Amino acid sequence: MATITIDLQPEEKQQLEALATRRGKGYDVEALLKDVIGALIHTGKESPALLASKSFDELLEPFWRGFAEGGMSERDAEILLDSELEAVRAERYAHRNLNG
Repeated sequence: MATITIDLQPEEKQQLEALATRRGKGYDVEALLKDVIGALIHTGKESPALLASKSFDELLEPFWRGFAEGGMSERDAEILLDSELEAVRAERYAHRNLNG
């Protein structure tokens, strides 16, 4: 087993401790960081603990970047998403009325 040492600002350490505490009894910063690193190594994806620490804008940034790289303006993306959301809502409403 290898040991890695990193320097953190006091507020960063506090934020990590708070995230670990939210995970439950017996869960500490070391366990949290092992989970995050393990998820990144094994799946190439961020762990739920890391995602939970991000703002909504940070989570959506890759989504909006994909639209921009595809040549779609932010307004066009919003129109597309609004239309899809409305279609999903209409489908759910119809399904509820058939089974309700």
